[in-house]
Amino acid sequence: MSLTPHPECQARPGSGAATSLSGDGYIRLTFESFCSIGMQHLFSGVDVSRPVHRGVGASSQPIIGYTEWASKGMPVISVGWDWELVGLQGRAQLVQTGTPGSNLMFVDSCGQDIGQEQTVRQLMDWLNVFDWQTETLKAVTTV
Repeated sequence: MSLTPHPECQARPGSGAATSLSGDGYIRLTFESFCSIGMQHLFSGVDVSRPVHRGVGASSQPIIGYTEWASKGMPVISVGWDWELVGLQGRAQLVQTGTPGSNLMFVDSCGQDIGQEQTVRQLMDWLNVFDWQTETLKAVTTV
């Protein structure tokens, strides 16, 4: 039995590879394939470049930072984003802020790019269910 692409699909050359690095630096795969890949914590830190305002009393300046996660195997998928430490429901929690950066371009079932905006939107959906806070908090609180 041979598998043939759907007749409506006009896949671009090279889109048949499961996970490969394209000439433009993107790793192209479907969102579903990405979700099946294990991501591991690479590094995290607190943003110390912001000026500290010294004064009398408490400060309302938020604690912000960054985190980077990578896949095992080749080519390496990298996803990074900023976070802010906030108080929610009586405890400190990390909340993703801004736009995640990545070397990913998600493709549809025909192997066609879905575009950077939609790729970022899907990465943000993934961040809402990915348990990144525990490892990130541990990394920035360990001396």
